[in-house]
Amino acid sequence: MNQARLAAAIAALAAVGFCREAYFHFWSEPHYERPIPGPPIDDEFRALRAALPPSGEVGYVTDQPILKSPGFEFQAAKQHFLQMQYAVAPVILRYDDDRAPLVIANVLDEARLPDVLRTHGLVSKAQIGPRTALAGPR
Repeated sequence: MNQARLAAAIAALAAVGFCREAYFHFWSEPHYERPIPGPPIDDEFRALRAALPPSGEVGYVTDQPILKSPGFEFQAAKQHFLQMQYAVAPVILRYDDDRAPLVIANVLDEARLPDVLRTHGLVSKAQIGPRTALAGPR
Protein backbone atom coordinates (compact mmCIF):
# COMPACT_ATOMS: atom_id res chain seq x y z
CA MET A 1 0.00 0.00 0.00
CA ASN A 2 1.50 3.32 -0.99
CA GLN A 3 1.32 6.57 0.94
CA ALA A 4 -1.39 8.09 -1.26
CA ARG A 5 -3.76 5.18 -0.62
CA LEU A 6 -3.02 5.24 3.10
CA ALA A 7 -3.74 8.98 3.25
CA ALA A 8 -6.98 8.48 1.32
CA ALA A 9 -8.09 5.68 3.67
CA ILE A 10 -7.38 7.83 6.74
CA ALA A 11 -9.25 10.78 5.20
CA ALA A 12 -12.23 8.54 4.38
CA LEU A 13 -12.36 7.18 7.94
CA ALA A 14 -12.12 10.72 9.33
CA ALA A 15 -15.00 11.82 7.07
CA VAL A 16 -17.14 8.89 8.22
CA GLY A 17 -16.42 9.75 11.87
CA PHE A 18 -17.20 13.42 11.28
CA CYS A 19 -20.52 12.55 9.60
CA ARG A 20 -21.42 10.22 12.46
CA GLU A 21 -20.77 12.92 15.06
CA ALA A 22 -22.75 15.47 13.05
CA TYR A 23 -25.68 13.04 12.78
CA PHE A 24 -25.79 12.43 16.54
CA HIS A 25 -25.27 16.07 17.47
CA PHE A 26 -27.73 17.66 15.05
CA TRP A 27 -30.35 14.93 14.60
CA SER A 28 -30.38 12.06 17.07
CA GLU A 29 -29.79 13.88 20.36
CA PRO A 30 -32.34 16.69 19.82
CA HIS A 31 -35.04 14.25 18.70
CA TYR A 32 -34.58 11.25 20.96
CA GLU A 33 -33.10 12.38 24.27
CA ARG A 34 -35.69 12.86 26.96
CA PRO A 35 -35.77 16.32 28.48
CA ILE A 36 -35.06 16.86 32.15
CA PRO A 37 -38.44 17.07 33.93
CA GLY A 38 -39.37 20.05 36.04
CA PRO A 39 -38.15 23.61 36.34
CA PRO A 40 -34.50 24.58 35.97
CA ILE A 41 -32.44 23.58 38.99
CA ASP A 42 -31.45 27.09 40.07
CA ASP A 43 -35.00 28.49 39.94
CA GLU A 44 -36.33 25.83 42.29
CA PHE A 45 -33.68 26.45 44.96
CA ARG A 46 -33.05 30.19 44.59
CA ALA A 47 -34.88 31.05 47.85
CA LEU A 48 -33.04 28.27 49.68
CA ARG A 49 -29.64 29.54 48.53
CA ALA A 50 -30.45 33.00 49.87
CA ALA A 51 -31.32 31.55 53.31
CA LEU A 52 -28.06 29.57 53.67
CA PRO A 53 -24.67 30.80 54.83
CA PRO A 54 -22.17 31.64 52.07
CA SER A 55 -20.13 28.48 52.77
CA GLY A 56 -19.81 25.63 55.23
CA GLU A 57 -21.85 22.49 55.85
CA VAL A 58 -25.54 21.92 56.49
CA GLY A 59 -27.45 18.72 57.18
CA TYR A 60 -29.88 17.16 54.74
CA VAL A 61 -32.79 14.84 55.54
CA THR A 62 -35.48 13.41 53.29
CA ASP A 63 -38.46 11.06 53.37
CA GLN A 64 -36.96 8.60 50.88
CA PRO A 65 -33.73 6.70 51.58
CA ILE A 66 -30.86 7.27 49.20
CA LEU A 67 -28.90 4.20 48.21
CA LYS A 68 -25.24 5.01 48.73
CA SER A 69 -23.95 2.41 46.29
CA PRO A 70 -23.88 3.29 42.60
CA GLY A 71 -26.41 1.61 40.39
CA PHE A 72 -28.37 1.89 37.21
CA GLU A 73 -31.80 2.40 38.75
CA PHE A 74 -33.26 5.91 38.86
CA GLN A 75 -33.60 7.25 42.37
CA ALA A 76 -35.70 10.40 42.56
CA ALA A 77 -34.44 11.18 46.08
CA LYS A 78 -30.79 10.89 45.03
CA GLN A 79 -31.41 12.97 41.90
CA HIS A 80 -33.05 15.69 43.99
CA PHE A 81 -30.18 15.62 46.52
CA LEU A 82 -27.59 16.02 43.76
CA GLN A 83 -29.54 18.84 42.11
CA MET A 84 -29.82 20.62 45.44
CA GLN A 85 -26.09 20.15 46.14
CA TYR A 86 -25.32 21.67 42.76
CA ALA A 87 -27.65 24.61 43.33
CA VAL A 88 -26.40 25.54 46.82
CA ALA A 89 -22.65 25.08 46.19
CA PRO A 90 -20.21 25.97 47.76
CA VAL A 91 -22.33 24.95 50.77
CA ILE A 92 -21.85 21.22 51.40
CA LEU A 93 -24.89 19.05 52.13
CA ARG A 94 -24.33 16.22 54.62
CA TYR A 95 -26.83 13.46 53.91
CA ASP A 96 -28.82 12.18 56.92
CA ASP A 97 -27.12 14.60 59.32
CA ASP A 98 -29.93 15.87 61.57
CA ARG A 99 -27.61 17.20 64.31
CA ALA A 100 -26.09 20.05 62.31
CA PRO A 101 -27.06 23.58 63.43
CA LEU A 102 -28.80 24.06 60.09
CA VAL A 103 -30.62 21.21 58.32
CA ILE A 104 -32.46 21.15 55.01
CA ALA A 105 -35.53 18.92 55.11
CA ASN A 106 -36.56 18.03 51.59
CA VAL A 107 -39.32 15.55 50.77
CA LEU A 108 -40.79 14.06 47.62
CA ASP A 109 -44.33 14.12 49.10
CA GLU A 110 -45.12 17.51 50.65
CA ALA A 111 -47.62 15.96 53.10
CA ARG A 112 -44.71 14.12 54.76
CA LEU A 113 -42.63 17.22 55.61
CA PRO A 114 -44.00 17.60 59.19
CA ASP A 115 -43.43 13.87 59.81
CA VAL A 116 -39.82 14.07 58.62
CA LEU A 117 -39.15 17.06 60.88
CA ARG A 118 -40.72 15.29 63.86
CA THR A 119 -38.90 11.99 63.17
CA HIS A 120 -35.51 13.70 63.08
CA GLY A 121 -36.23 15.95 66.07
CA LEU A 122 -36.11 19.16 64.04
CA VAL A 123 -37.93 22.47 64.30
CA SER A 124 -38.73 24.37 61.12
CA LYS A 125 -37.02 27.77 60.91
CA ALA A 126 -38.25 28.70 57.43
CA GLN A 127 -40.56 27.10 54.88
CA ILE A 128 -38.69 27.48 51.59
CA GLY A 129 -41.20 25.71 49.36
CA PRO A 130 -43.99 23.16 49.59
CA ARG A 131 -41.47 20.31 49.87
CA THR A 132 -38.48 22.06 51.46
CA ALA A 133 -37.87 23.56 54.89
CA LEU A 134 -34.84 24.97 56.65
CA ALA A 135 -34.72 23.52 60.15
CA GLY A 136 -32.59 23.10 63.24
CA PRO A 137 -32.42 20.71 66.18
CA ARG A 138 -34.94 21.18 69.01
